Amino acid sequence: MSDLYNRIMSLCEEKGVSGYRMCKDIKIQPSVLTDLKMGRQTGLSAKNADKIAAYLGVSVGYLLGTETKKAPSKNGEGKHRAPSAETLKLLELLESREDIRYLAAASEKATPEHVKATAEMFDKMYGRRSEE
Repeated sequence: MSDLYNRIMSLCEEKGVSGYRMCKDIKIQPSVLTDLKMGRQTGLSAKNADKIAAYLGVSVGYLLGTETKKAPSKNGEGKHRAPSAETLKLLELLESREDIRYLAAASEKATPEHVKATAEMFDKMYGRRSEE
């Protein structure tokens, strides 16, 4: 059982929800948690990490174990607010591009405008056209 799985389940318990309920609420496959529990997976996609952290009211860094302080999520309220469809689409785009994949998780405070501007900057640097 991974530390990430244990952290997620502990946060779910604090929130009073099951891991299954969390997955259903944020529309991710429950198998993501099962794979973490069984050791078949050791991490999360940026999109899923963002959804889980927002739902549980913590930063992505805390969720992933890179921050020790249990800071509130980017929403600042510790309440669930799913990322917008636009933000999720942009994160999927970033995750699909090997040259800029790391940017999808670079900043938990990034707005869709920040993500778009960054992607456009890389497109200009590499002479690519926007994929939107």
